[in-house]
Amino acid sequence: MKIYLLFIYVFLNTYSFAQLPKSGRVFNSKTNSPLPFVNIGIKGTYSGTTTNINGEFSINLPSNPKFRTLVFSCIGYENKEYTAKEGENNLSIKLIPHSYDISEVTIMPDSTLRSFLRKAYDKIPENYPNVPTKYEGFYRASIQNQEGEYLRFMEVLTEAYKSSYKNKEEGTVKVLKSRKYLSPNHMNQFAAHFYGGVHLCHSVDFVKNRTLFLSGSKKYQYTLLGLVNYNNSKLYQIKFKPVKDDGKKSSGYFYIDTKTLAYIKIEINRTKKELEQRSKSLTPLIPNDITSTKKWLKVNYEIGDSYCYLKSIFHSESYKTKDSIYFTSPLEYVVTEVHDSYVEKIPFNKQVPITYLPAIEAQPYFKSNWKSFNTLPSTGMLALDSIQANKILSQRINQSFLEKYIEFYKKMDFSFGVGIWSNKLNPRSYQLSFQNLNFRKEKNSINYFKSYYFDFGYKLNNKNIVLYQWHQQLQKDNFIKIHNFGYKRLIPLKTLGRQIIANINAGWEWEKIGFSLGTAKSEQDFSFGGRKFKNEKVQAYAGYKSNGLSLGSGIDIQLSNVFHLSLSGSYFMPSKTEDIVILQERSGFFLGRKKAHEKISHPNVQYSIDGQPSLKSGLKNNNWSFSVGLKMKM
Repeated sequence: MKIYLLFIYVFLNTYSFAQLPKSGRVFNSKTNSPLPFVNIGIKGTYSGTTTNINGEFSINLPSNPKFRTLVFSCIGYENKEYTAKEGENNLSIKLIPHSYDISEVTIMPDSTLRSFLRKAYDKIPENYPNVPTKYEGFYRASIQNQEGEYLRFMEVLTEAYKSSYKNKEEGTVKVLKSRKYLSPNHMNQFAAHFYGGVHLCHSVDFVKNRTLFLSGSKKYQYTLLGLVNYNNSKLYQIKFKPVKDDGKKSSGYFYIDTKTLAYIKIEINRTKKELEQRSKSLTPLIPNDITSTKKWLKVNYEIGDSYCYLKSIFHSESYKTKDSIYFTSPLEYVVTEVHDSYVEKIPFNKQVPITYLPAIEAQPYFKSNWKSFNTLPSTGMLALDSIQANKILSQRINQSFLEKYIEFYKKMDFSFGVGIWSNKLNPRSYQLSFQNLNFRKEKNSINYFKSYYFDFGYKLNNKNIVLYQWHQQLQKDNFIKIHNFGYKRLIPLKTLGRQIIANINAGWEWEKIGFSLGTAKSEQDFSFGGRKFKNEKVQAYAGYKSNGLSLGSGIDIQLSNVFHLSLSGSYFMPSKTEDIVILQERSGFFLGRKKAHEKISHPNVQYSIDGQPSLKSGLKNNNWSFSVGLKMKM
């Protein structure tokens, strides 16, 4: 079964709440073939939609006659305006192809063409919004098998915040509504879930990101192919490809307005090397040796009254398994409304991360109620107004183990790094005797101990995390075992571009820290600290055991979509402290080596410093600690 997707838009009429729904199809007037990706705007506004792959569209007009005129524009065709009337539907719109004679094209030498491209690149802040904007949009993604059957599809209504095009700072996204359909018969055929889709309005906004191939870089070859018509204007069509295909650069086309030098459309085709690199990245994620066989992307911008703006994104990737089974993953995003007045940032607790997965996190289709929203009408066997479709979409599908795992995993934060613990040990001679074991060590001054750590955070919501942290010694001559269970509160400092998030935390901490007294070998088996040790080599440590309240703060600086640099410090307020000695086996399998501790005051323990008996280990805790690490945020 096939689903042909229609794009719609959400239009909030400030003059009247009544809406006039219109739908139809756009054709080439000469060949009568449907035209995909045609921009459709409501004249006098920044509202609109676009046609889908079959040239179909659906749009709601306000009842105010002032906003009844639709403007259809497509590269290579003449514009057409159509004033909608009440009572009519199933519109058939025909666009007239328009081409330019090759004699009208100015032949540019390579140096002149690159100079022209740099000029267009420098005019980006002038041609695109120089103030923050808010985009209302519709996103849809799906996975199809080679029979055209849908394994799953997802629909998301989004709100995106973009900063001024004067900078490359990436924006934020808020999910307004989301829903999913998972086929009970086919959904496990393709196990992988890809993230980042709802952030396409930022991640593939090549103009705002100042992508290198737009700049006339010498790392690319450029060819001026000719002139095409769009929105009653002339566009230069420029082909580009990397000088060296290293698997990191794409090829394709982009279109530049001859008057304003604004970028209107960008088409990307992944090179052979890129597909090879992509296939390597898929191998550990998906079984059956899946390879990426084709991947393309189209990004469209619209010419508004005051500036150009992002209009729509279309992307498709094809996959092949080692058994020659094919899958396709198309996705579409269309901007339905643009706001540039009194635009506010999306609050941190409303932002969705780039790892948002609608296939996991969206509500099931049968639970959704989008009657107050425009949705994507579909043709074919899953037409939403058919009895059969309602029956199919209403099926309750139990979550697979993988989906449950991903749902839980996405609530986790993981960190690892190095910790520094402030302690004080004076240069002395330290001696320990226990039964027939004797240890002696001349120690130099020690001011800090090093550890490596892992922590695991469970996100209660965007700002509150339950945290567990574990430390172990990094230096073989020291002993560190620290556990901390607590709470962390996030405080966003910078939420656009590379995020900077501060935090405060509190937790209960259990510490066991010691310095080495050397090794010895027992002549017989013995018991220590409630555990039995064999007559093998053991290492001794002297130090303290403590538990108490730990208070701290830190800062996370975003390095990539997932990884952040994590810096933190804490102060420990002990509730109870005991001076102890620790014995640990030094032979046998390292994971099975026993260790135990006893109080220095134990009658069988003789401990001395510079030959003088002591009930104190000599190691002082200054209670401060610092750490630096790498955090993985999902």
